[in-house]
Amino acid sequence: MILLDLFYNVLAETDDLEKASEIVKKELLKRKVSLVKSQDTYEYVKMRYENLLELEKKVRKVKELKN
Repeated sequence: MILLDLFYNVLAETDDLEKASEIVKKELLKRKVSLVKSQDTYEYVKMRYENLLELEKKVRKVKELKN
């Protein structure tokens, strides 16, 4: 599963940003362990995770603006 899809699915189900982020972190750690031999793939996963962190910040800002 793509990390971004996982993030959005958990966020949609729980509406809990921290939980969604934590689940993605755990999934990333699982993948990191299995991808240690392939540095290029690990860099891609790392880049995707950093993108998720940026999205998380944007979602928080939107929630703050709504309140």
